[in-house]
Amino acid sequence: MKRLLLLLPLWALAGCKDPQDGVKVTVTYGQFVPGCVRVTATDKASGDTRSTDVAVREKKPAPNSQIVVGVLLPETWGPDITVDAYGYEAVPQDGACVGTYVTNHQQGLNVPKGSTKDGKPAELTLKAEAADVDGDGYVSDKSGGSDCDDGRESAFPGAPKRCDVVDNDCNDVPDAQELGINATCTGQTGCPGTVVCNMATGAAVCNSLDPLMAWADEDGDKHGDKNLQAIAVCAATLPTNRIPTSAPHDDCDDSRSNVNPQAAEICDGLDNNCDGPSDNLPPQDCTTPDSQCAGLVACANTSGGTKCEPKNPVPTWHADEDGDTQGSSTVFVATCLAPPAGYIQDGRDCDDGNPFRYTGAAELCDEQDNDCDTIVDNPELPVCAAAPQWATQKVGLTNPEQIWNGVSVFGNGGVWIVGDNSARAVKKPGVMAFDFHSDKCTDGTSPQRLLSVWAHPTTGDAYIGRDSGQLIYQTQDSTTCTPRTSVTPGDTDVTGLMGFADAGGVKVFGAGVKGDLAHGRTLVWDGGTAGVSAPQVNGTPLYAIHGTSEALLFAVGAKNGKSAILRYKPTPTPASWADETGVPDIGVLRAVHVVNGKLAYAVSNDSKVLKWDGTGWSIVTGVPVPTGTPKAFSGVWAFGSNSIYITAEDGSLLRFNGSNWSVSPLGGGSLYGIAGTRPDDLWLVGRFSNVFHYPAAPQ
Repeated sequence: MKRLLLLLPLWALAGCKDPQDGVKVTVTYGQFVPGCVRVTATDKASGDTRSTDVAVREKKPAPNSQIVVGVLLPETWGPDITVDAYGYEAVPQDGACVGTYVTNHQQGLNVPKGSTKDGKPAELTLKAEAADVDGDGYVSDKSGGSDCDDGRESAFPGAPKRCDVVDNDCNDVPDAQELGINATCTGQTGCPGTVVCNMATGAAVCNSLDPLMAWADEDGDKHGDKNLQAIAVCAATLPTNRIPTSAPHDDCDDSRSNVNPQAAEICDGLDNNCDGPSDNLPPQDCTTPDSQCAGLVACANTSGGTKCEPKNPVPTWHADEDGDTQGSSTVFVATCLAPPAGYIQDGRDCDDGNPFRYTGAAELCDEQDNDCDTIVDNPELPVCAAAPQWATQKVGLTNPEQIWNGVSVFGNGGVWIVGDNSARAVKKPGVMAFDFHSDKCTDGTSPQRLLSVWAHPTTGDAYIGRDSGQLIYQTQDSTTCTPRTSVTPGDTDVTGLMGFADAGGVKVFGAGVKGDLAHGRTLVWDGGTAGVSAPQVNGTPLYAIHGTSEALLFAVGAKNGKSAILRYKPTPTPASWADETGVPDIGVLRAVHVVNGKLAYAVSNDSKVLKWDGTGWSIVTGVPVPTGTPKAFSGVWAFGSNSIYITAEDGSLLRFNGSNWSVSPLGGGSLYGIAGTRPDDLWLVGRFSNVFHYPAAPQ
């Protein structure tokens, strides 16, 4: 399409020196306000047409108005022209009218050459009028326009689609289809919804819920995951894995319902209450079942098990079997209760069966590591002039042979020995030799047998038991066998004596046999000359007695040829002797030695040993049997369970050091008595006037 050479407002046509011919075109319109008006001019002679498009409605003019267009005519045209005014519904695009015009008004006129030089161009009025009932700028499609509903201002091509059951944009597509009614959508809040009509505005809108802000609660324990911020939930009701922000936001593990600040701590390896540590149960007092200590309940495992842990370190009490004030490092009990009798807190003892072996003890010449430094008889200490051994000396007559039956020690190095032919001898403390006495201890002509002796530990006075119903008192300086005290019945042989001294004097207990060995006898002697009664123990000859107090005193012998042990009962009054029950039979018992309240030993003619542990008697196994003849055990002395000495009638000495037994054949004939103060001061007596001392004699 050729454009007009010039389209100017009217004022542009005047004032020119030689103005070009032109036409003033006035285009009027009524109710219909065209979107665009096209003005064309055609030269009748040549048919040449020129046009220009003018936007109207977009300038929002009022109805029933006009526009004026000045048209300059090409110089080559003739005077006769035709002018057309076309009215379009649509507004121009890119400066040009579009679509189909709905109105046209044409008029011809003659424009002589030079007619415009006086400033008065030719004028022409055209109409761009059409029916537009609703005034929406579009003509009814029934009148050649595109308005599908000219009675409704909101309905015209390109009009905004409204959900009002009207084809507003005139495209014959239903509202629901074109607007996507009931389709899913995403609302402004990001929540999904459904497209619906807003009946108030007629607009299609996304009907979606406002999101609910919530905490994540994947484990359903009503505590939000503290590691996550609030989450928008597009639902009318929160799902089970979300809780409102008014709920706690403090869950340290949102994968377990038993973990949150209000959960009870249990033994499962988890920090149930979110306080940091796992399995830290709340304080709950308890008493430890083993040590009986005040404690707190704690977890024992991760399977729910609990235990009682002591609040403070549990005291350890070590068994002090040998009474040396140091306890065993291997036998102990951990408890908060009062410790058992015989238990202490010092556990440094390397040998709890020997009171002369403990950490820091004085080293003795006894073939033992006394001070627990692993060195036996420390060579650097002057405790052994030579290797320790048994030394022998002859005491008393040798022709006829002297038989020594009993020995007792006192003070620091004092020794009393007694034997057949009324023999008695004393070695005073600090003196090397024995004072020997053999004057007859009888009013008759035959010398008597002295069978037993007990020496006062402080004064050194001797209390001696004789055969045929007599007791003898001797001082260290006595030269005669007096005074003598009679025993009733007179056929009592006093085979054993054990005394206890106090500020009021002495109390000497005796055990013996009837002269025919059919029955036993017991007695109590105050050391004086008043006669002593020896009640009979029927069918139970007694051969030895020993103890640490009246409350712990045993007499041993046999009943019907089997082992018999009697214990003294100082209470209730009157005092009495009672049979020990449950005593294993090892034959006739010849000797007994009580070490302490939990330890005693007895030996028999059958070369066997019994041990008392404070409650009962049992057989000691592993004791070697002497190889000589006779094999009977005749005496026993012990300082502890690991320091035991046994004499045998074949002249052997058996010794147990805690690890093994050793047998030493002393080669001096039968041994009958043993006594000592410690492992490096032991005395043995027997036949052939022999007196043995360990580790050297005299002591």
